[in-house]
Amino acid sequence: MPDPSAPPDSGHHRLRPPEEEEPALSELREILFHEERDELLALRERVHDPAQRARDVSEVLPDAVHLRGESGPDESLTEALRPTVERTLKESVQRDPQVLAEALFPAMGPAIRRAITEYFRTLVQAFDQAMQHSFSIQGIRWRIEAMRTGRPFSEVALLHSLMFRIEQVFLIHRKTGLLLCQAVAPDAKVLDPDLVSSMLSALQDFARDSFDASKTDTLQNFKVGELDVWAEQGPQALIAVAIRGEAPQNFRLKMVEMLERLHFQFGHALDEFSGDPGRFAAAHDLLSEALVTQRREHSLPPPRPYFVRGLLAAVLLGGAWLIYQGVQDWRWSRLVDRLREQPGYVITSSGRESFTRYYAIRGLRDPQAADPFVLLQKAGLNPALADFQLSPYYSLDDAMVRKRAEAALAPPPGVTLNVESGVLHVRGEAPAEWERELAGRALMLAGINSVDTSGLLLPGQSDFVRRRGQLGGVRILFGVGSAEIRPDQRAALESAAELLKSLDELSQQMGAELSVEAVGHTDRSGPDAANLRLSQNRAERVIQSLARGGLRAEIFGARGAGFNEPLAGESNEAERQLNRAVTFRILAPKPGTQP
Repeated sequence: MPDPSAPPDSGHHRLRPPEEEEPALSELREILFHEERDELLALRERVHDPAQRARDVSEVLPDAVHLRGESGPDESLTEALRPTVERTLKESVQRDPQVLAEALFPAMGPAIRRAITEYFRTLVQAFDQAMQHSFSIQGIRWRIEAMRTGRPFSEVALLHSLMFRIEQVFLIHRKTGLLLCQAVAPDAKVLDPDLVSSMLSALQDFARDSFDASKTDTLQNFKVGELDVWAEQGPQALIAVAIRGEAPQNFRLKMVEMLERLHFQFGHALDEFSGDPGRFAAAHDLLSEALVTQRREHSLPPPRPYFVRGLLAAVLLGGAWLIYQGVQDWRWSRLVDRLREQPGYVITSSGRESFTRYYAIRGLRDPQAADPFVLLQKAGLNPALADFQLSPYYSLDDAMVRKRAEAALAPPPGVTLNVESGVLHVRGEAPAEWERELAGRALMLAGINSVDTSGLLLPGQSDFVRRRGQLGGVRILFGVGSAEIRPDQRAALESAAELLKSLDELSQQMGAELSVEAVGHTDRSGPDAANLRLSQNRAERVIQSLARGGLRAEIFGARGAGFNEPLAGESNEAERQLNRAVTFRILAPKPGTQP
């Protein structure tokens, strides 16, 4: 038995502790698998990153849609893309319709021009036919027939001169009874294609069930109103034509030949038909070949020259009338725009009444708004053609509220009213009685929330304020250390006396008592106590002089200010002279307040 105390044999391996084994395994794992680990981490980050997934899908999405389309018709792809495409188109049109209009312009322009050209060609054809028959015995008979039956004369003339006309051609799938394609004559009355296909299928089923007909037997013709419907059936489709008049029987041969050509050209599409008629759009040109018209030959004389002249005169008169109506409508629309700009008007609709000369304008009008007929006359339009349907209402526009206040409050001459955001501002001179009733009456008017009378004065109060300002600039100057009024100050004293007399009279008119303070001033020289006595004596001397001139002594008060209220600086003799003076202050009544 070995000695446990013996030293370990160097030839035998010893197990390492776990703390020494773990770093070794980690280092070995790092050497063997670090590349795979980095790739797995990168792949995990790529899978869990939404932005990266979006970039990956965007790179293959076009190719995926292209491959799905090449695999054949697939309704699931169409249904998946339809909501997104429809929503995108709708939002694009709502945001900027001009983008879609510019995109469709190359296709819409030629289509519109073609439709207009075809319409006018048909119109000229019908007009020419009517003109040729209008002034003949036959034409008169046809006109009487038109009045008796209630049909247009052009339709009666067409029916009498028409042998037959193919107005519509339908290509219908035999098994499903669904319409694959149709062609319609330009001026024909269109039958509902679904009605024709369903009626044809129903009648065929009824004929087979009722008369023990075989599956190969078909209903060859039936009538819808004034039109005869002929049908020819092939292995996979049938064609039906709507005929006005009596077509020859040999026309059925043309129908059979056309049916054969359709089966030859679209046989594969007919076999695989699953409800989408889009693959048969190319059959329209072939069906259009059957839209033929044959008329009876009439030995009609060539049009008389007066026909041409009459036609030209009618066109000129019609053009002149359209131009005149266009100008009048433009002038009426200008009037409507002007009314909309006027305060106190709300125009809801306007336009010429159907089949009349009258122009209707509907909306709301404040009673204080401008007279619409005055605006009508200024625009040079006939008032007899105007139909104003304007309901009364109270406008809250400041201009309308001001007019309403002027009409209801009747301000005295010289008083102005102004409205700003529901506040009535009153300026000018008005009697106290009118002012006392102002606030209560004004707040009862629609659109007035408060009244500002800070600018309202009593009669004569504005003159009082003006003369008060003039009196404030009058100064009676004195010599150095003297309280005697200098002879050269007699003009200033007389000016002060005149202003004080007018102020006293205006105060009495306003029912208030005038109170004037004469303030004496001195320069800096001399003791303060002596300056106060001197300034007091100067103020009293001026009051005594004014009282001797006829002014009431009780309206005056004297106050000496010394040098405490200097009127100028003391840097030179001229400034010191200005401080040796007497000035005036109005104590009552205060300007801008009612006594």
